[in-house]
Amino acid sequence: MKISDLQEAEFRLNHQRVLLVLDDLHPEELQALGDTIQGLGFGSKVIVTSEDISTLRNCGITKNQIYRVAFPSSEKALQIFSYSAFGQSSPPRGYLELAVKVRKLVTPIPLGLKILGSSLRGKSKDEWIMTLPTLRTYSIHDKHIWKVIRFAYDSLSYKHKLLLYELERSIRLGENLNNAIIFIGDRDWDVDKGTEELGDGGIIMHHLVQSLAKRF
Repeated sequence: MKISDLQEAEFRLNHQRVLLVLDDLHPEELQALGDTIQGLGFGSKVIVTSEDISTLRNCGITKNQIYRVAFPSSEKALQIFSYSAFGQSSPPRGYLELAVKVRKLVTPIPLGLKILGSSLRGKSKDEWIMTLPTLRTYSIHDKHIWKVIRFAYDSLSYKHKLLLYELERSIRLGENLNNAIIFIGDRDWDVDKGTEELGDGGIIMHHLVQSLAKRF
């Protein structure tokens, strides 16, 4: 079901029993959805995610209704990282010590682990060793996910950064992604290959990555 605006949402969901997931909302957005939520059918469930707990509290969500998502354990974090870096649940022979060192450099947020692992995928042990000092220099909010995203972003070529910027701009403005692809294609680039390489490198359109792309 595709819903284009708030009024249509109220009409479509009125008195319906639904599971409604609202991801990363700001206070004003959650308040604007108040009538829609109140009109849901009996037995409906509403899940709201936010990085800022005050957003939830300001909208009347009580402490007992808030579930804090914990970081994965060290073992689970290494597994997430390994799937992105090696395509398997644990590092291959000869990479375990390096993988543990790299993983310890960042907060075990799944997105960060996936981006970091993907950016190192297919690289030799010597290349891994060379990245350790670089990772340590990224000190934006010590061990914050920005360090990981910035590391992956800086490793991109100029062309890939421009491609990422054009894709981010199209998403932010609600434009057809084909427009961005056509625009970049005018520069005689292999856009399909470039887009595939961005995906292989773990650079995805998460809102944090979009924020970084805006600075290009």
